[in-house]
Amino acid sequence: MLRTTVVILLLVFSLFATPLQAQVTARQGSAAEEMQEFESPMLLDLELPNLALLSVGESHTFSGLRRFVCDDASVPRLLIKKPKQKKRGDKVEFHIEGTVYVRESHDRFVYLEFRIVQDDQPQAIARVSKLEVEEAEAKNFLTRLLIDREQLEHLFSADAEPKLTILVSVRDNT
Repeated sequence: MLRTTVVILLLVFSLFATPLQAQVTARQGSAAEEMQEFESPMLLDLELPNLALLSVGESHTFSGLRRFVCDDASVPRLLIKKPKQKKRGDKVEFHIEGTVYVRESHDRFVYLEFRIVQDDQPQAIARVSKLEVEEAEAKNFLTRLLIDREQLEHLFSADAEPKLTILVSVRDNT
């Protein structure tokens, strides 16, 4: 009798288990971005949007940076934003905001330099000095970039293709 009850229960459970198995679906995922490893210093050249067209409060986010790693540090989030303008004469101010991540390894000091470059000549420079980032942690940063209003308009003339060059230097914090 006990054996018959167990067999009946197993049959009942198998009837309910079959529909559950049928609910599983599979799909093809996209290939993971391949990590590119560099030793310090690392230079990244990014296409720069027309900053002269940004309205106050508007920003441009740079994507695809997380795959570039310099001595265990990466910049997974980076944007350039036009804040409310303060009276700075003929200068236009932009904020460069982002996040530095250091994977599990050692605590690091990260130094960042942002250059707007045209024809291999720096037109404006902003820096983040000695950002202390613990291993397996992320730290946000913000720096200001000032550029002459006239120079800004010239940068984005019809033939110009300015770049944002980022110099990433990493040192052990030991």
